[in-house]
Amino acid sequence: MPIGDRDLDGIIDVENSRLLSTYRKFGVVAVKGKGSYLWDAGGRRFLDFMGGYGVAIVGHSRREVIDAIEDQAERLIICHNTLYNPTRAKFLEELFKVVPRNMSAAYMANSGAEAIEAAIKIAVKATGRSLFVAAKGSYHGKTIGALSLTWGPRYKEHFSKLLLDVHFVEYGDPKSLEDAPLEDAAAIFLEPVQGEAGVRIPTREFMTSAERRCRKAGCLLVIDEIQSGLGRTGRMWAHEHWGISPDVMTIGKGIAGGIPMGVTVVSSDYADVLRLGEHTSTFGGNPLASAAAAAVLRVIEEEDLARNAERMGHRFSRGLEGLEGRFRIPREHRGLGLMAALDMRLRIQEVIPRMISNGLISTYSGLRTLRFLPPLIVDEDDIDTSISILDTTFGAIEREKRSM
Repeated sequence: MPIGDRDLDGIIDVENSRLLSTYRKFGVVAVKGKGSYLWDAGGRRFLDFMGGYGVAIVGHSRREVIDAIEDQAERLIICHNTLYNPTRAKFLEELFKVVPRNMSAAYMANSGAEAIEAAIKIAVKATGRSLFVAAKGSYHGKTIGALSLTWGPRYKEHFSKLLLDVHFVEYGDPKSLEDAPLEDAAAIFLEPVQGEAGVRIPTREFMTSAERRCRKAGCLLVIDEIQSGLGRTGRMWAHEHWGISPDVMTIGKGIAGGIPMGVTVVSSDYADVLRLGEHTSTFGGNPLASAAAAAVLRVIEEEDLARNAERMGHRFSRGLEGLEGRFRIPREHRGLGLMAALDMRLRIQEVIPRMISNGLISTYSGLRTLRFLPPLIVDEDDIDTSISILDTTFGAIEREKRSM
């Protein structure tokens, strides 16, 4: 018998038996999303501060994105880059209104990791070098090139023979940059805010030093805005907080509102590095994703969602600070705009199921850190509700522990 949307056990059994066991499952069967909320198969509503790991940047089922997808699907779904397409051209027009002014060309792919892979090849060909520099705590993806630049040893244990040669610096430490072999490196890859490491925010000195050292050493500065970009930190691009200019920037996650897309944008100095056939993608830049992405960019700009992320981020930070004063479970919160984390004295598996049962979904970083990537459309009521749910969750856990 075919599985229906409300066949909870059947849905869970099929995914558990047929998918590779590479994801930590939270036990929610999500069937509907609208704005900042998700609904499960039983009709229960959840405030979604995971946002598909930051993908639902303009909210779930945004009408402008739906309309763009539906209109494009009726006309043309796939158009390979060997042919021209008006929807792709319109997206590129929207994109180059908001990327840094020194950027002049783009490569369109299907994910952030693919955007990183393109950046790697551009750097190698531009410099003739094969060494890379990245930061401890970094996360750039899990394809082989991107995995090489990712710090987490647990991701790399069985694949070391395939990885690129990467020197890792201490994130946020300018002295560590001074000791890095940038004269021998093709590029340094940096996140302006590290998400996987628990929303780690560098100093201005570190970021400006990285730019200065790259210019002196003749290596490329690649800024990974896959999670931090598109207004999430209160600026369109998080690196704007530090006043730097990347040679290459990678974009992904929320760029197309949930349709897979990754983009590598390149400064004019490196726009002609890759030649005919050296890096291509069957689905990259397809009209469906392009239509969705153009709609997303218009919404972000027209509704000034970067400004809303800044305002709501301040409100959320104040709420997390209040929780630290009332409970023992929270240890430290960090955040920039609507990219936030809360370190805890308990492991996530002791907290996340209770938090979800109370109506709030988030993601995590490591074993003891909650990470929050809500849609940029959240309002004051959403923020206050999330803090109230965390308050209820922590209070119940601490009462139970005292009674044991």
